[in-house]
Amino acid sequence: MATCRPKTEVPVITLRALLIAHACLIVFIGLMAWLDWSLPN
Repeated sequence: MATCRPKTEVPVITLRALLIAHACLIVFIGLMAWLDWSLPN
């Protein structure tokens, strides 16, 4: 974990966290939409 380049490591972690947050949001919205579609049927 001890790298000699923290300036290039921080944006990668930030971008990874942003992608994970968007992925969780898309999965959550998709799950809610699928439940809303599958419950009345």
